[in-house]
Amino acid sequence: MIIEGITTIAVYKFSQLIREEVEAMLGHNLEETRIYQDLEHQTKRKTAARLLRRGYSIENVAEDVDLPIGEVRRIAEEL
Repeated sequence: MIIEGITTIAVYKFSQLIREEVEAMLGHNLEETRIYQDLEHQTKRKTAARLLRRGYSIENVAEDVDLPIGEVRRIAEEL
């Protein structure tokens, strides 16, 4: 938990650095941090909503954005 907070601060503080440089400084893979995983999940949800609005089926959206079908159904209900 502490390393994730430090990583988050470093990402914002050193925003001009590329991901690999921040990872090398911290000795930590950013993809394993909670903030990265949360952002990835939010992106998937936004993409799913966009595809649903365009008329894609719930099944296709779930498969294409790699979300559970139940979660895509909940997103569809929220639209």
